[in-house]
Amino acid sequence: FASAQLKKKWASLDMDAACQATGHGRSVILRALNDLQERGHVELQMAGYRQRFRRLRPVGDLDALATSLFERFQEFEQREINRIHAMLAYAKEEQCLTGHLLRYFGKDIAHCGHCGPCLGEAAIVLPPRRSAAMPGDIQGALADLVRAHPKALGRPRQRARFLCGLTSPATSATRGLRSNPLFGRCREVPFATVLKACRDEIIYS
Repeated sequence: FASAQLKKKWASLDMDAACQATGHGRSVILRALNDLQERGHVELQMAGYRQRFRRLRPVGDLDALATSLFERFQEFEQREINRIHAMLAYAKEEQCLTGHLLRYFGKDIAHCGHCGPCLGEAAIVLPPRRSAAMPGDIQGALADLVRAHPKALGRPRQRARFLCGLTSPATSATRGLRSNPLFGRCREVPFATVLKACRDEIIYS
């Protein structure tokens, strides 16, 4: 506990300093802390947790790597969007639901005889989506914020994520951004609409 910073109620433990001071690894120290908690001597609370990664080999072309990662994330994002659309289409399916699922796995049946459509139930009719419009009073404040934090908000996608209330490493690392009134201001607006507005500089110029 010599490596911990004592405050009014909690003590914050510097795990790296504790490992260096005791000569033990993180797993040993964590087991000791968990044992103390099980005995009722301390109460543990996880805070400031970050995942750690170890580079296995030298990185070559950083620009190429960044482009590759960006494309992979875009593909993942599009797959998730497609999955949501597929789920909505399934909810509105008028034919056999079991057959619809089995066709996805390469099998085919005419009718299962026990799902809603097979029993004559009407397909679900989803209500039309009513999306909020882009607010018209954020241009000046957003422009000032972008100029103050170009690394966190300099790109259209960064601004769109910020306005929709989606965090990123850059916004999390920049003090005060997540508590800014503009953070999440467009959470009721479709992300694609906000992104297009940011790309067209409709709300930035």
